Amino acid sequence: KLIDGGAKELELEKWIKGNEWVFGIEYIRRLDATRIGLHSDADILMESLDGFADLIELKRASVSPLFIYDEDHKCYYPSSDLSQVIGQTIHYLERMEVAKDILKSEDDVDVLKPRAKIVIGRSSLMNPKEKQALRKLNDSLHNIEILTYDEIRSRAERIVEHYDGPHSYEESPSNKK
Repeated sequence: KLIDGGAKELELEKWIKGNEWVFGIEYIRRLDATRIGLHSDADILMESLDGFADLIELKRASVSPLFIYDEDHKCYYPSSDLSQVIGQTIHYLERMEVAKDILKSEDDVDVLKPRAKIVIGRSSLMNPKEKQALRKLNDSLHNIEILTYDEIRSRAERIVEHYDGPHSYEESPSNKK
């Protein structure tokens, strides 16, 4: 309902903070701290399986389009909204690296080569070429992954289906021959 109803960033953040499991098993927990440097706060910090902090940056689900078509070059490029949040996220990752000693001593947050997930927009509003552009952009970014709210919803549905389904290896439909 939140992503379909055009919820504000804070509403989405509140829901995700209460349901961080939607990011799968790569994270142990959401960190209480959100400070990533002097005068900088993240939306969400998560502790990864290796014990280090990663950043989750949330933008509105209603951001559209994420890509603009360039008629002259026959390709898609990131919209100004998407470009802005990528730049913001790169800045935040740099701030985390610079402030890692302070974050460890004052907030007990371990920072080493942090990664980030940007959650923005809706893939259900994208055409196949825009989805390809997103895939290519994700491939070219270093330690940053861009996800849409539809992808987060799909992840959540798959996790729920998994736990509602057979619970042993032998019972799993994918293991039957």
